[in-house]
Amino acid sequence: MLKWLGILLFCYSGLAQTYPANKTLQKVFEAVPNEAEKDTGWLNMVNNIAFQYAERHPDSAKILLEKYMPLFKKIGYLKGEAEALKIYGNLLQVKGEINQSNQFYQKALEKARLSEDESMIASVLNNIGISHMNRGEYAEALDQYAEALKLSEKSKNAAIESSTLNNIGTLYFFMGKYPESELHFKRMLQIAKENKLIGREILAYNNLADVKVEQKAISEALEYVQKAYEMATDSTYTEMIEATARTLGRLYASIDSNQLAYKYYSQSLAISGEKGYQLPLTQTMIGLARLYIKQNKPDSALALAHNALNNGAAMG
Repeated sequence: MLKWLGILLFCYSGLAQTYPANKTLQKVFEAVPNEAEKDTGWLNMVNNIAFQYAERHPDSAKILLEKYMPLFKKIGYLKGEAEALKIYGNLLQVKGEINQSNQFYQKALEKARLSEDESMIASVLNNIGISHMNRGEYAEALDQYAEALKLSEKSKNAAIESSTLNNIGTLYFFMGKYPESELHFKRMLQIAKENKLIGREILAYNNLADVKVEQKAISEALEYVQKAYEMATDSTYTEMIEATARTLGRLYASIDSNQLAYKYYSQSLAISGEKGYQLPLTQTMIGLARLYIKQNKPDSALALAHNALNNGAAMG
């Protein structure tokens, strides 16, 4: 569903290596390479590790950044320092410390502007825009996104440009401006295709499906999300497989194709449960509960609704 999948935070723009999300804090530090060469490449690796943990293990990422962040300043690595401050802002946002998060985003923006790296500036502006959007400050969010889009176009950074278009499309979706939302998602899709950005292409298809749902064009929505699902299953993007399966479950439930709805919801439930995707897990439980109500299975619906409520409460 677009309202949770569509926003793209810009937390890391360097290395693409990943680290298992279930490591203990000790294992996180063990993942940090030898400290003998504290150059920009080494510091990029530190940022990468912190990024991997910011979303689901923010306290671990916080300790890691606090230990190593002074080194960015020591060697004068402005871009890396901006990246680290931005990741720190994101982990604070995850922890619900919004005011402190915004302070770190502003510090990150200051360092990014000093670095004169247009892609870095654009990525920070996107995070600030998302923070405004989450507070319902849509005009302020759009201002941040507009500057980010200009900078990403100027620097020819297709990844940031496509993601900025995604965030603008999401903003218009929240505002109920579906034609504008669709326009930006289609621009995102075009750029993703041209630059072989598979993850963003999948996301664009899935988000376009949500727009079509709001426009009551269910057949078009199904075409978009089936394409997204096929691409996701051919890739290694587990989160995209879960998200597109969840969207398919919701769409098939809406047209009373209950067997197909159950099939895709079950797949979403299995992935989100195994991977610890708590919000998608809660959403899928709610979807399945509604499906069971339609099938006159009140006991099953009640059990799932109860689990969804508990899961939601645990997330805060």
